Order: sequence, then structure tokens, then C-alpha cells
Amino acid sequence: MASGKSIKKIIQSKVFFYAIFFLSVLFLIPTNTFAANRYWVGGSDGANTNDTANWASADPASCTGGGASVPGTSDVAIFDNDCDNGATVNAALDVLGITINSGYAGTVTQNSTVTIGTSSFSMAGGTWTAGAVTFDDNGSFTLSGGTFTAPNSSGSFTVAGSFTTSGSPTFNSNIGTLTFDGGGLTGSIDASGVTFTKVVINRTAVTGNTFTITSGTTVPLGNSPTLYNYGSVTNNGTITVGTGTWTMNIIDSRYTFTNNGTVTANSITAWSIT
Repeated sequence: MASGKSIKKIIQSKVFFYAIFFLSVLFLIPTNTFAANRYWVGGSDGANTNDTANWASADPASCTGGGASVPGTSDVAIFDNDCDNGATVNAALDVLGITINSGYAGTVTQNSTVTIGTSSFSMAGGTWTAGAVTFDDNGSFTLSGGTFTAPNSSGSFTVAGSFTTSGSPTFNSNIGTLTFDGGGLTGSIDASGVTFTKVVINRTAVTGNTFTITSGTTVPLGNSPTLYNYGSVTNNGTITVGTGTWTMNIIDSRYTFTNNGTVTANSITAWSIT
């Protein structure tokens, strides 16, 4: 017959065993921190993006199947030709990425702030219309189809990485300013045939960020501009400068400004390189 001490040891051993078992199970349970896709299924043209009824978790065959969560910072918002109804960004939209596929024929009207993470903004169809709002892309911007109207001079349009157009899309600067503000990302602007009102290059955050202006691209820096990049800058296109002083801050003596293209100035009174 087991003694009291023996029974106590057996109980303690079983408690320890079950504790280890349950802890192991907890570590094996998956969490919901992975990125998810959210597909636009707005039930009417111009429906609101902050309504869960207008988003599906799986690629739909039509404008049905909503009820998924509104896309958030871990999600990519997708617009495709399965649902051509337009969308209205009626409240701040903060997502990992936005993809507008070829074949989508709707219009996305941006009436509130849009913040995009490292999965970037890619548009191959449809229409995006912004006004006096903020469009903050913390990845890259790719436009290969459709029509994109940028925020106007009362709004804000920022891209951290590269700005690229291809094919035959329409880009409307809307008399606004495109600002490159990225840190930790290689930057470039490849937009042959696109007319910008003004471009600001202000990439100060992390060392070693090269920036390239590609052949065929015209970058208007405006009057008395400051070009700030924490890394080397290469111009293979055309840079235009208005009047005043052009200040170029290529931080750190390891980095350079290389001009393989054209620099056109109306009336520069001074040129400062630091």
C-alpha cells in the first residue's frame, strides 16, 4: 500500500505532466496575426469602405458574400472585376496594401485619410479620385492602368519607396505635390510622359537610401527647392528648377549626386551642395 508521501509525489507528477501538456498545446495554436485579403463587394455604387457588409474574406464571383472585417493594418484591400461597384472612403482607411486589378471598372472616391503599409499601392484599372485629403503610401506606388487623381494642393501625397507608371494609365497631379519621404527603402521615379506639378524629395530617415530618376521622367522641383536624400542620387531623366537657391543635401561624404540627364533652371541665384 502506497504511503502518503508516495501518493503526494504521484499527484505532483501528474500535475506537472498536465501543465506541460497544456502549455505545449497553447504554443501550437495558430494566432490571427497573419496578413489577410479583403475583397470589395460593395452592394451599391459608392458604398462606404468602413462597412463590414462591403468586404469579403474570399475572392467573390459577384458583389456578394460580405460580412468580413473592414481591412486593417494587416490586410490588403483588393478591388477586382468580380464587383465593379464604386467605393467611398468615408472614414480613415489604414491597410497593409491596396490592389486594384485590371478589369475593375468602378470609381474609388477618397474622402478621408488613406494610409498604406509595406505591401504598397498597385493600380491596373478603374478610377481613383482624391481631393483635399491625405494619401500616405509607406511602400511603393505602381500605376499600370486606369485613372488616378492625386490629392490637390490642400491635401498630402507621400510615397516612401518608388513611383512607377507603365502601360497607358492616366495620372492627374491635381495641382498637388508628390513627396518622397521614405526611410530604409530604395527610391526611384519612373514615370515617362507623366506631368507633375511639383515633386519634393525629402528622404532623411536611414542611411544608404539611393534614389534614381529614370530616363524619360521629368521632375519639377519648383522654386528654391531642397533635395534631401540620405544616400546617392542619380538623375537619368530631367530635373527642372524654378528660381532662387537650389539646396542639395546628399548627407555623408560617401554619397554622390550623378547627373546623366538634364538639369534645367529658370533663374538659380545659388546652388548649395552639402
